[in-house]
Amino acid sequence: MKKMSPTLFRSTSWCLLGSVFCLTNACTQPLAEVSTPVTLPQSFTVDGEQPLPGQWWLALQDDTLNELIDHALDRNLDLQIAWDRLALAQAQARKLGAPLRPQLDAAAGIGRVVRRSNGSRNTDSNYSMSLTASYELDLWGKLRSARDAATYNAQASEYDVYTAAITLTSSVAQTWYQLIEQLGQIKLLDEQIKINEQVLELVESRFRRGQAAASDVLRQKALVESRRGDRIQADNQVQVFKHQLSVLLGQLPNALQTSPPSELITLTQLPQTGLPSELIQRRPDVQSAYMAILAADRNLAEAIADQYPTIGISLSAGTSAEHVRDLFDNWFANLAANLVAPLIDGGTRKAEIQRQKAVASEALHTYHQAILNAINDVEDALVSEAHQAQYIDSLTKQLDLNQQAVSRIRDQYTKGGQDYLDVLDSLLDLQSTERELLSARREMIEYRITLYRALSGSWQMNQPPLLELEHPQTNTN
Repeated sequence: MKKMSPTLFRSTSWCLLGSVFCLTNACTQPLAEVSTPVTLPQSFTVDGEQPLPGQWWLALQDDTLNELIDHALDRNLDLQIAWDRLALAQAQARKLGAPLRPQLDAAAGIGRVVRRSNGSRNTDSNYSMSLTASYELDLWGKLRSARDAATYNAQASEYDVYTAAITLTSSVAQTWYQLIEQLGQIKLLDEQIKINEQVLELVESRFRRGQAAASDVLRQKALVESRRGDRIQADNQVQVFKHQLSVLLGQLPNALQTSPPSELITLTQLPQTGLPSELIQRRPDVQSAYMAILAADRNLAEAIADQYPTIGISLSAGTSAEHVRDLFDNWFANLAANLVAPLIDGGTRKAEIQRQKAVASEALHTYHQAILNAINDVEDALVSEAHQAQYIDSLTKQLDLNQQAVSRIRDQYTKGGQDYLDVLDSLLDLQSTERELLSARREMIEYRITLYRALSGSWQMNQPPLLELEHPQTNTN
């Protein structure tokens, strides 16, 4: 068998090493572009005229709500947790970036040796100091990929903070207007109870004159009691919404001091929806999903690079002497390089590559779904508000007709020309429509909040300091 010459062996080795480097470098290059799942539409079905501010709730023009949201952004604990996760991810990125820089360690020691010989005792001392510098050559990009993946995860966590902030602000706004609506329902129920009691007096008067049946009196009493029961339920909802709002503000359930107004707000014009392509660049949840793709790609690159040898260089220098004063008289230095290559790992590294490929595929599908959800959120909110406006218009017309019907039927009943059941039915229709209209107006505001939330991006927020654990003080006396 012909032996390979040393020169040819070295040349072949370098060629193989170069080929592996080129192949690995090609496999671990960052992504240039991530495609969208479908061709984005040129525009949304409806576009408004009102510019939407970065802090979307300002568009509602509700000063009290502005104060509540400012308090929630400062005190809400779920948002604080999101900030903590961001700080954790940022620290992890800095940690994984550290191995890309040389490491320097220092050591110092002292040793004593006691010898006994022929009844005498001798003590020898030894003092030492050393410095060790080490550096791993990142030929395959393994360390850079790990750092980049952590950096992308940190950026995703930052977008998650804004997603949490948008969720928080919309929850505060929705709960606030649910509270106002229930207070309006209580006011409306009080008026309905008063009207029903007046009708009850009329029915009882006719009953005493023998012009109405006892069943008519009982039905009207039941209606009065039914509205009183509705009022109890509405009062319960008021307390529940106050509790929810307090917790959103980072307070105890009964700590809310704000007095809600008696009427719901009037909405302004529809906001500008912009372009779908702009939306996916603005939405923090979509951008977080995009950063997750980039992180998964870098984790896959790290797994691929982990198949190849690790090369490290270390340099150490030190001194030792029997006396401290002589420490710096004699020095020694050592330069070393080491190479560690995986040979047999039972398929662990290949399995890790397959796992990271699956993670990257999941991240890509999650990103695609986030884009579809973002566009769908806007379209749903637009169509819901449009149909809700038509529904409110219909309820308003129904209310007007029911009011006319109740007025005429009541007059005719007073004169004995109408049956009580007609009075009861007309009252039920009127009072039901009144309550439905109030709820519909609140739902209209909720659809607008949903639209603002769907269109919202990020705004300037300051990262709060970490909360430090308090340790008990020890008594040193």
